[in-house]
Amino acid sequence: MQGKAMRQAEEDDGGVSRFNTGTVRRQQTAADKGNVETTQTDHQLASVPPASTRGRRNNMKSGTQDQAEGKFHKAKGKLKEIAGKLFVTPELEAEGKDENRAGKVQEKTGQVKKVFGK
Repeated sequence: MQGKAMRQAEEDDGGVSRFNTGTVRRQQTAADKGNVETTQTDHQLASVPPASTRGRRNNMKSGTQDQAEGKFHKAKGKLKEIAGKLFVTPELEAEGKDENRAGKVQEKTGQVKKVFGK
């Protein structure tokens, strides 16, 4: 009896039920659909892709990815270079310059790959 009362109290909250997993499911009330109650699955509500397609996808072309990574390394190198100058750390400044140059090379590599369609 106690479980039924608890479930009733949860469902009285606007037709939205909360379960232990934290997922929220919308149930149609009798007024919504003529005495028929249905429960949508988590995949329908959250539009989560099936487990077989979940995860990080790499849809970026090789040239575009090289360009993006090159820009990232250029920015990271510039920040290290500035930090090295600011804190008077020649090793960090040199590391930043090296990373900045490597980023420029990687970005140019990506541009060349784009031109040749690789």
